[in-house]
Amino acid sequence: IPFSSNLTSLTENTTYYVRAYSTNNVGTAYSSQISFTTTNEPTEPTVTTNDASNIELTSADIVGEIVDIGSSNVSQHGHC
Repeated sequence: IPFSSNLTSLTENTTYYVRAYSTNNVGTAYSSQISFTTTNEPTEPTVTTNDASNIELTSADIVGEIVDIGSSNVSQHGHC
């Protein structure tokens, strides 16, 4: 059963050690430990654009997706 966690309020340029766990009525099991280091440089957002649809003589529909907001909140989005 896949699951995920979004860790927030981390300190920049810091190494963190993480492991998953699961508890039932028998006890608690832990995965092996992994580590990662947060960055100290700002990052841009990551976006994707899907194929155009409903293409007409003078119009078309375009769908984009913000995959990752980067290191700060997104202030604008659209297509150009």
